[in-house]
Amino acid sequence: MIKRFYIDNFKSLVDFELPAKQEESLPKLICMVGLNGAGKSTVIQALDFLSHLATGDVTEWLRIRDWSPSDLRTKKSGKSLIRFSVEIDTPLGEITWSGGYNILDGRCSSEKLVLNINSVRNKKNIFPDNFSIGFDSGVVRLSNGEKHALLTEYKGSAILNLTSGSVPQNDWLLSVLVKHYLSGVKSLELLSPDKMRRPSRDAVDVGYGGEKLAAFVKGLSKDEKNSLLNKLSDFYPALKRVYAKSGQYGWIRLFFSESVVDEIEIEARHANDGLLRLAAIVAQTVAVGGISKKLKARELSLGDESELGNIEQKRYQYILLEEIENGINPELIEKLVGYLCGINQQVFVTTHSPLVLNYLPDEVAKKSIFLIYRSKQSKVVAKRLFDMPGISAKLDFMGPGEAFVDTSIASLTQMAAAEGSN
Repeated sequence: MIKRFYIDNFKSLVDFELPAKQEESLPKLICMVGLNGAGKSTVIQALDFLSHLATGDVTEWLRIRDWSPSDLRTKKSGKSLIRFSVEIDTPLGEITWSGGYNILDGRCSSEKLVLNINSVRNKKNIFPDNFSIGFDSGVVRLSNGEKHALLTEYKGSAILNLTSGSVPQNDWLLSVLVKHYLSGVKSLELLSPDKMRRPSRDAVDVGYGGEKLAAFVKGLSKDEKNSLLNKLSDFYPALKRVYAKSGQYGWIRLFFSESVVDEIEIEARHANDGLLRLAAIVAQTVAVGGISKKLKARELSLGDESELGNIEQKRYQYILLEEIENGINPELIEKLVGYLCGINQQVFVTTHSPLVLNYLPDEVAKKSIFLIYRSKQSKVVAKRLFDMPGISAKLDFMGPGEAFVDTSIASLTQMAAAEGSN
């Protein structure tokens, strides 16, 4: 899981950290609330940016969003360096990746990887204590203290794109491990029912806006398709089948079958927005994909056309969702919240709906709900909602959403800003 996250000079985020207190760490579900323009969406975008920085494809990420590199930095800052730090909990221990990204060069000018060994997990002593790698001014400082001039061109991160054989094996393994975790961030913030209704092909995931949903469903394994149907049936009991058909020139269309009196086939272009949104979220979260599916295919000597589906499909460890209540019937929100609380992935969501908050158990709400607000200096700040004076006590006789509504967001923001200035 991502335990902590820091970024500076990214759009409206200046010296921003989540969570704000150093001794705390992020839970499995992070639910961000706040006024329009407070910075909730920017936090989601910043996490997605770091993922693409790790994989070296920031240029394509910018193209998809129709942004230019200069759009990334904080307005009026004049600085070209975006500073960042992300702490990840892994089977070996806690790994911190930090550095500075120069938007003019499209690459990191400095980086550091630090592994804090968990002796219980690291039973085979794969890595020694005090293991770290650094990068500055074109030179990688290896874990053994040696310096290695980086002669190759790179985009994004230098440390996370080290090549096997050019550095000691442990250095390369740590680089690969961190890149694996950070490439596991999947943003679904741009989900668009209009895009999900279109035919698609060649999908490794559902796409940014869900535009590859049909091809992704087609590429799911038999077990994954059954899981998708079972989980969607919890939302829509009349749903009997979810399937995709190949058409002319390899274009794939998505279909649903419902049974009320007689079973009827519904093509995605006629499906309701809520069903499409839920289908995209559930499909992406049930996919095994990646290494697990490839190893199983190799073990069974099966190819892409087997019941394992498309072995190139990706599995993500982190899911980013924007305003999860959009297009979904209020009666289904409770099931969606329950679903997101129960999946294996760490989930970051934004919402304006008290219903979403109300369906969180009190103990989860206390840890998971963050108020995003602007300080008196217009700095974006994140604070646990129920750490604020007077709010936590309301949980004794109100649900989390009711407690949220009982105090206006504007008042909460003013209270938090005033407290932060003291």
